[in-house]
Amino acid sequence: MVPMFLQYQRQLLQRRGSAWNSKGPKPAKIHMDQGAAYTSIVMFTLVMMWACALAINPVTTTNCYVHTAMKHLVEKPGCRPHELVVFGCWGRCDTNEVPSLDPPFVEAYHPVCTLTNYEDVKVKLPDCDPEVDPTYTYQSALSCGCANIDESSTKYSYRPDYFVSEK
Repeated sequence: MVPMFLQYQRQLLQRRGSAWNSKGPKPAKIHMDQGAAYTSIVMFTLVMMWACALAINPVTTTNCYVHTAMKHLVEKPGCRPHELVVFGCWGRCDTNEVPSLDPPFVEAYHPVCTLTNYEDVKVKLPDCDPEVDPTYTYQSALSCGCANIDESSTKYSYRPDYFVSEK
């Protein structure tokens, strides 16, 4: 079985060859067996992977950024749920834990990517009951950074549908 890219290459060469008139030069035929083609593709892929791995700097792969396409589902009493696209924080922060001989037997530092500067944004929800104020206020990220957070005032959740999808 011939790989698809080799079939396509042969078809191109055949078309070019038939387009040449008998007086002009004919293109050289390329002879490459399947094993050599496969080996060259594998080698090229490995070289590219190695180059990419060398280009990754662990210092720059941990950072925190403003992400501009995060979804937030607003659920206000008296209003139908409404989805907003908000500016939030996204990224990775360095963490560490060091063993200790004293309780709690570990010193931990676990910062998260969080807001360092934000603005309050007010919107009017489109589908609320007449007696309900449709105004909703949320925080929109202006800048983000790695920091320890107050667990008592932070909501933790995981939502696989968190990002805006292209439809």
